[in-house]
Amino acid sequence: GLWGGIDFALAVLVGSSVVIVNFWWTKRLVQSVVFDKKPKALLTASYLFKLGLSAVVLYVAIITVALSAVGIVIGLSSLVPAVAFFAIQRPTTPSD
Repeated sequence: GLWGGIDFALAVLVGSSVVIVNFWWTKRLVQSVVFDKKPKALLTASYLFKLGLSAVVLYVAIITVALSAVGIVIGLSSLVPAVAFFAIQRPTTPSD
């Protein structure tokens, strides 16, 4: 059915994985541009590549593998928990 089963869970997992990998990748790219003074063109090119790769993964998941589009959208909506996870993992610096 629409709301159950292993296929639906796999669709949610695929959507969640795409959003978490995108968030992590963007975080690393921005850090490399801001802190390592890498060229901003790198950020733009990497962002466009990441966007295209995400589109291909989602297309294959929905069209070729026939995973639930609703499940994938629910997984993609997991950005807020992903941000919270990375915020918790962020190393804190002691204030002097």
